[in-house]
Parts: sequence; C-alpha cells; structure tokens
Amino acid sequence: MRLTLLAAALLACACRPEAPAAPAPEPAAPQPATLPAGATLSYVRSNQDSTMPEQIHVHIVSPTEVHVTKMVSPCTDAAYVTAIFDPATHEATKLVGGRLQKDGTQLPQAWLQLTPDRKLEVRLGDPNSPPAETPDAPPAPWRMYDFDLAEFALFGPREPKDFTFGVALAWPDGTTPLVRTNGQATARFDGNPLKAAATGKPLLNSFELGGAAFPEGGELWTDVTYGYVIRAVTSRPNHPGYKDFQLELNGAAAIDNGDEVWRQAIAEHWQGC
Repeated sequence: MRLTLLAAALLACACRPEAPAAPAPEPAAPQPATLPAGATLSYVRSNQDSTMPEQIHVHIVSPTEVHVTKMVSPCTDAAYVTAIFDPATHEATKLVGGRLQKDGTQLPQAWLQLTPDRKLEVRLGDPNSPPAETPDAPPAPWRMYDFDLAEFALFGPREPKDFTFGVALAWPDGTTPLVRTNGQATARFDGNPLKAAATGKPLLNSFELGGAAFPEGGELWTDVTYGYVIRAVTSRPNHPGYKDFQLELNGAAAIDNGDEVWRQAIAEHWQGC
C-alpha cells in the first residue's frame, strides 16, 4: 500500500530523533569594579624614613588613560606624566613625560612607546625623532616604576591571590641607558591586615613583593574593591637621589569629587607664585 505524502511525512517525523536542546549559556563572569573617570588618588612618596616627601596625584581620565602629577613644594618645577593603556593587555602602550605648566597643561618632553615586538621606543625632545633607546620591554604586564604604581589605579589586583608584573624604570641621572628594565616582580598574597569594624569584611589585600625586580623584598597593600595602591614599601628607589621607596595614600580616594580634587591640587601648586 502506498503511503500518502502526509502519512510519510508523519512517519518520518515520528522516527527522527529529537535534536538535543541547546545548552544554556554560562553566566558571564562578573567584571571587576573600576574607578570611574574623574577619580583622583593622592599619595606621599618618600624614603622609608619619610624624608624627601613628594605629593603624587593620580587622575583617572578614562578606563584607558591616567595622568599623574608630582610636586615637591609650591611654585617649584613639577612633573606631569600621562599614560595610555591597552584594555585587553592592561599594559601601557604610550607614556609622555613632561612638566606641569601654570595653566594646568603638560609641556611634553619625552615619549615612550611599546611596539608590537615588545620594545620600548624612547624619544626625547620631539615625538617624531628617531628613538634614542629601544630596550626590551619587561615581562607582561609591564609597569613603569617611576610612574609611581599609578597603573594599579586601573588594573590593580582585586583577588586575594599571587600575581606577577614586569618592571621598567627611567633613571635620569645623566648616564645611559635612560630607561632600564628590572625584570619580573612577584607579589605573594599574605593576608588581609585590616577589616571593616561594622561588617568584618576585608578592606586591604596585602602582598609580599619579590622576584628579580625586588630582590630585597617589599610590601604592597591594595584596595580590595578597586585594586589601587594604599601602601607600598621597597628597597629600590624609583627616582635618583632617593635611597629607597615608600608610597602611601594620603587620605581617602576622591571618587565622586576627583575632578575637583585634581584641579585644586594643580591650582594650589601655582597659587601666589
């Protein structure tokens, strides 16, 4: 007996195994909290005995751009350094070093570019000049030590676990090379030294620094929510004239009123000069 077309279609449907249901998509991993554009962190950088203090202001321009000013005392020469980051690698791709002008802008003087083959191209005086130096970049993700750990304002650790980073350093003492690489730093998680009284939740992550970059060790405290540096101490100075290194957050982070804090810090530096 011939099957009608309708019967054949029904029979085919009855014999064909059902397609397996598509697996439910996995929930997206929560993204780490980041400081908003405009946030400003204010530090004191000095020797470990608190001598030679310098005011450091770290300003978040965007999720990929950070500006830093460094001021010793009002009306004196002050540094102004900017950095652009790759959001995928969390590494600086361009840094510009210069001086803080009275109108609050930067007078650029030196340029550093990370190339695709992991070289650091250093140009002085003119961004279009041939590179004065091209040292190898340190291990990824690399950090510019004399940028005063400002990278951590965007990409600091949020989790209580070990991590590593490469360290480079500009050392303008009249000798060459100007930019030096110090190898890899290790940061070993060693606890939460401070907790909120009301909730008992940790406020800080504490790390022990070591590796080729810090062979004599050091300590690093970071904010548990945003990852920025609260305190850092090492035996390696990050500017000529210093004997070691200490960086401490000067009060609470200015998150909601950071633009105002940044503008005020610059204005006060030149006030009455």
